Amino acid sequence: MQCNLWFIRFNLDDDCRHLAIGNNKGEVRVWDIIGGDGDRDGARREYLLKYKDAKTCVRMPRFSGDGDLIATVSDGGRVLVYDFKKGREIGAGGV
Repeated sequence: MQCNLWFIRFNLDDDCRHLAIGNNKGEVRVWDIIGGDGDRDGARREYLLKYKDAKTCVRMPRFSGDGDLIATVSDGGRVLVYDFKKGREIGAGGV
């Protein structure tokens, strides 16, 4: 068995409702892990966030205190910020 991905961290928001995890495609997947009535009324349960130029592994996502933003750290030291509630990218920076 061969593995080229040794670690990825996940993060829960402060309400323990949303779980975020990165992958080796430069994406962040977020799940609403509470469920409930939203399943019947068409509410989304999974979200895919991808910054337009992201091509390296997202090692660590982190929700802001209010749960609106997600900051991620990728291979190469790149930091990306998403507005999770509005579903859009905010900016990027790096070391």
